[in-house]
Amino acid sequence: MKNYETLKIILLVIIAGTFVFIGFQIKELIEVLESISNHLGNINLNI
Repeated sequence: MKNYETLKIILLVIIAGTFVFIGFQIKELIEVLESISNHLGNINLNI
């Protein structure tokens, strides 16, 4: 029974870590997309 509890805690930690990692990846992705759209906007203004 104790092993089951430990396993549950480990799974929760892994899931939480995964969500945090995905959150950081999405934040990075949004920043990259924003900089790309800014560059595209600048190109359109120059034309």
